[in-house]
Amino acid sequence: MLSPSVTRRVINRASDALRMAAVTLERSQSALGGFYRRMKGRLGAAEAITATAHKLARIIYRLIKHGEAYVRQGMEDYERKFRERKLHALRKTAISMGFTLIAKQELTSPVS
Repeated sequence: MLSPSVTRRVINRASDALRMAAVTLERSQSALGGFYRRMKGRLGAAEAITATAHKLARIIYRLIKHGEAYVRQGMEDYERKFRERKLHALRKTAISMGFTLIAKQELTSPVS
């Protein structure tokens, strides 16, 4: 049995196509490109390709099943939402440990 961190080889043309598409997102300035780079930093290259291919598969499935139009999410919007989610999780963790987060205040230039 394979350990959870090892990506298994599959003989499936659709998954191969999705993996190839995922690899091309490495330098893309889109939300999917940001997702791929974030996963690559956290999981490693092989698992990032698999995770991104899975995300692409879910998007395609939703488009086909519900007939939705694909709305491209910009890199700035994706990064902003990611930052908000991370900040929310950080606040929640701080509260559970009995701390309060305070935003960093800009200091004016010192008087000399």
